[in-house]
Parts: sequence; structure tokens; C-alpha cells
Amino acid sequence: MQITERIIEDSILAPLGAASLRPDTKIISGRNWYQVMTPSVKTESLNEVIISRIEKSDLEQKVREVFAMYAEHSLPFKWLTGPMSAPDELRAMIAPLAETSWGFRGMAASCDLELAGPAEATTELLTEHNLDAFLAVFIEGWNQREFSDNFEREFRQALLPNSQRAYYLSRYKGEAAGVAGTIFKPTYGYLTSSVVLSKFRGLGIYKSLVRERLSDLRARGFTHAVTQAREATSAPILERLGFATTFKGTVYRFAAGTRI
Repeated sequence: MQITERIIEDSILAPLGAASLRPDTKIISGRNWYQVMTPSVKTESLNEVIISRIEKSDLEQKVREVFAMYAEHSLPFKWLTGPMSAPDELRAMIAPLAETSWGFRGMAASCDLELAGPAEATTELLTEHNLDAFLAVFIEGWNQREFSDNFEREFRQALLPNSQRAYYLSRYKGEAAGVAGTIFKPTYGYLTSSVVLSKFRGLGIYKSLVRERLSDLRARGFTHAVTQAREATSAPILERLGFATTFKGTVYRFAAGTRI
């Protein structure tokens, strides 16, 4: 597919509003800024800076404010950098403080992309009937046992009429093996939450989940899908499947209490 400026921007902005919020989640947003903070969640999953295009003259003060905000609640957090951040000096300022970091890519594909999957794998839309199996795979795959009640509420909401989310369960020879999700944006689909249990990896389950989501998006009238994929895991697989890279970036993760 042809990668346009619009598709690049879609892949950058797709995570905005995508998180399933908790009652105490705070969204700090404005022109060129989008940040999430959730004091009750002691992981970086709902504590992150997604868009941070800062004037150079304000850089030091703004960065100090962000670190102090999370440190006050003893929260770990992550900071996305790449085309969603500026100026270049931002990365140099925060990188030495990071506990860890990883590369990621924005990626996109046409919903007309045709993919073949293994005959032993079947993928189905999340319903009340397969919710327990879906939850078991999601919680094990993402190691989220302490938040299992929150996730059950989230996935039940996806079953409501007019939900802007859909989730999928893939089985291998009838055994629950992998899960994934799609968030329906106004003009595209955002692929998210994909995980395959370790004993089923390498069998085409991930490919089946991608194929099903693209097919569903196509049936709903969407033309393209975007995602943000880790360089070390999902990105090479998606590239082999026919997804195009729209940008590259780095995520920095900071331990609870880190200050600058």
C-alpha cells in the first residue's frame, strides 16, 4: 500500500484514547502533548507520555515536571520518543535515567492484504461464550493476574452494542492459544493487545489473528490498519506479512521514584 502523510500520522496518534481507563486515571492533554497517569496501577501500562513535542526553551522545566509527577506517586512510567517527540535534545536528557528501553515501529497495511493461515488454527470474535478462555490466555500471556478483575470488566464492555473495540481468540486444534484486539478509529483500525502463549508460537497463530482482524475491518468498510510494534518481537513478523513501516522510535521505561 502507498504510505501517505495521513497514514503516518494515523500510526503516530493511534494510541491516543486507546487505553482502558481506571477511575483514577488522569489524562493530561493539549497542543502537542498527551500523557496518562494512574496512581492505582503500579506498572507503566497506564502511566506514559505518548506525545511530547516541547519548545526547546521549555524542555528542562517540562521534563522535570513529568518526572516529579510520577515520582510523587512512586509510579514507573514510559516515554515514547520518535516523531511524536521533540526536540532532539529530549532523548539525550531522559535516556541516561531509563531503567530499560526498546525500539518500536509504527506500521500499516491495507485491509485488502490477503494472508493464509494454518488449517489447525481458528479465530473467533470475543463473545460471552468464550470470554473465560479469552481471559485466561490474555492474563497468562501478558502476566496480568493482579489486574484480572479490571480486564474482565474491560472486555465485557467490548461486548456492548456500539462498542468501538473488538477482541479475538485464536485456537490451535481447539485449544485456546492467542488473543488480540482492534480499536475502531473514525477512518482506520488500530491493532493492539496481540499475544500468543509460548507453547503455540511459531505455528501461525499470530498470523491468523492479523488475518481475522484485517478481514473484520474490511467487512466494516475500513481501508487500512495501523499498529505500533516492538522491534524485537512483532515488527519483523508484521513486515514479513506485508505491513509497511511508517516510522521508528524508542520507548524509555523509568523505575518508580526516578527524578531528574
